Amino acid sequence: HWKKGALNVASASGQLPSRCSLRRRYGAAIAGKPIEANLRALATASPLGLKLAFILVRSAAGPQLFADSDILWFNDPAPTIAAELSGCPITVGRESHNSTNHYFAASFAPELLEIPGPNTGCVWSDSDLTISALLPEFLLHATEDFQEEFNEQIILGILSCREGRWLPDHVCLTFFSDAFHWRRRWAWQKGYYSCHYVRFMRHQFYRDALQLDGGWFRSLPS
Repeated sequence: HWKKGALNVASASGQLPSRCSLRRRYGAAIAGKPIEANLRALATASPLGLKLAFILVRSAAGPQLFADSDILWFNDPAPTIAAELSGCPITVGRESHNSTNHYFAASFAPELLEIPGPNTGCVWSDSDLTISALLPEFLLHATEDFQEEFNEQIILGILSCREGRWLPDHVCLTFFSDAFHWRRRWAWQKGYYSCHYVRFMRHQFYRDALQLDGGWFRSLPS
């Protein structure tokens, strides 16, 4: 992230753990639970399955903010999280698109087929998600297609929709169309804590980081 200094929120440090590390450190969180076999299978099948497993089992240890590495932070979101999200089981962000498992959404949460859709670049949890009564059925459904790219995003999105709430918009901007415009919104000037540079926006991550850190591109229009 760009912001200099610590972000005063609980977060996973460094990279996602390996599958072996996840099994050693957090196996107790799911041992014997109905989700154990399917969650382990998803974690083994793909990197996003591993991300899902990490977020779920880490939630058992207490409050956490999980953030993807392609998010640029401008300010510490801790005050907003403390004021608006304390005690909320789970919140995920929204995106100006609908990148989701449409078959999964149609089966369990048709409202998520609408735009904006869920985005799991930022996930806040303040509850043990491994004991959710909804989770066993969702994980079983996900194992029908291990390689479906958006299993992780739709599962967390439905949990947020059913048991939690959406992340406040100003915590993280995820706006796909900015990738195609030179004259675009500068998130840090609009009161956002962060911006998620999804896929084809990633080159703008480096441009904005350079501008903020070293005054590069100061002549660009705002």
